[in-house]
Amino acid sequence: MVDDVSSEQVKDVLAKTVETLEGNVEYADLLFDKAEGVSIRKDKAEERVSSPAAIQGVVLRAYKLGQWREISVNDLSDRRMKEAAHKLSRFQPLSKNSIRLDELKPWKLDGELDVKIRPSEVETEEKLEHVRRFYNDSMNCDRRIINTVVTYSDTTQERIFANTEGSLLRQTIPRTSLILVPIAKQNGKMDYDYLNRGGTVGFELLKDLEEETVRETVNSSTDLLKASTPPSGHFTVILDPGMTGIFAHESFGHGCEADQIVRRRSYLASYNGKRVGFDELNICDDGTLLGGNGSFLFDDEGIKSRKNYIVQNGVLRGFLHERYSASLMSAEPTGNGRRENFLRRLFVRMTNTYIEPGDYNLDEMIEDIDEGVMLVHGVSGMEDPLAGGMELKSKRGYMIEKGRLTKVFSTLTLTENVLDFLPSIDAVGKKDQFGIVRGNCGKGHEDLVPIAGGGVYVRAKAVVSQG
Repeated sequence: MVDDVSSEQVKDVLAKTVETLEGNVEYADLLFDKAEGVSIRKDKAEERVSSPAAIQGVVLRAYKLGQWREISVNDLSDRRMKEAAHKLSRFQPLSKNSIRLDELKPWKLDGELDVKIRPSEVETEEKLEHVRRFYNDSMNCDRRIINTVVTYSDTTQERIFANTEGSLLRQTIPRTSLILVPIAKQNGKMDYDYLNRGGTVGFELLKDLEEETVRETVNSSTDLLKASTPPSGHFTVILDPGMTGIFAHESFGHGCEADQIVRRRSYLASYNGKRVGFDELNICDDGTLLGGNGSFLFDDEGIKSRKNYIVQNGVLRGFLHERYSASLMSAEPTGNGRRENFLRRLFVRMTNTYIEPGDYNLDEMIEDIDEGVMLVHGVSGMEDPLAGGMELKSKRGYMIEKGRLTKVFSTLTLTENVLDFLPSIDAVGKKDQFGIVRGNCGKGHEDLVPIAGGGVYVRAKAVVSQG
């Protein structure tokens, strides 16, 4: 079984299994996956701590005549691994194609993403004490706060990879997150705003969170009690970094995933190399971003993490790839082959997707607007990779009138066609406005992987409506 097996023992098991597969398939790789951590939830009704047993196992994958087959096991004994390898090497493709995987140079790595305080080295009781403090600070801040939901989680993920090309890799990735939702009520009206922090950071996330930040979140929730009804119509809009990130990921990024291109399910297929926005527009997917929730050292195919420009100087520069799509389209793998865990399928997946900084500060963007809307604190976004439609929802917004922020709104929806929205972007915020927001992304049968989206404030044109 996997229990009590050291990292070095896992490496040895994977290396032996690779030898069994060599010569029997065109290519094969193995990925050991282990994740453990703790989650805490506190609100007015309950206080719940969950520390599930570590999820761990190995997925063996082989390629023949254009098709993949894989087997997942949670037993690393010699007998079980040899049995799985022999079974895998004997598979017969249901159909054949001429696509051969491009051979890659092998490499070695044993590393981890550094954090100040490893969450695995902090006692659960200390984590619980911080959660209680945030809850109490929020509840005691304003009598209109009737409940506060605090959710904390941390995971430490270890992945070890080996393949028939000779690569042998290991990485450890810690992730920590905190969500704070103060719920306000007055005169029968109820509303909330939220704080969402986290990424590939350690327990310093909680240690460094100040009482003032909690107070600002409470004030934001109570402000929404006097929110006006949002306008409806076509406006000049400003998106905050979180909303920018939802656009970059949901509305645009999914259409750049190469498996969608291969399946002819992306409206962007014919735009490679063409202009889609103004010269200062740069959209990246960056698995190396410091602290990003989607950051790692190598993807689940052993490809080194890197920064990929999807749009550079307004031109669509390329798509996001795993090994098969890269070989099929004569491109390089981009480090975007990801799976939720060893029991789930690998897909082309984004990492940290954002719009790079430009030359405008926020005041300059607002000053030029006679009538417009600013949308902040993104809630969700919907993808439409076939037609290019977009729908983004924000928890909060402001009316812009004659260069000033005036009325506050609660829950707005922005809609537009992506290929109309992109050329309408005419201002991109400066570096000091940059922010990244943690999240998770589902694909296939809701296979979730950690991601982040963000960037800076951007100004564009779109349709805004209530809720």
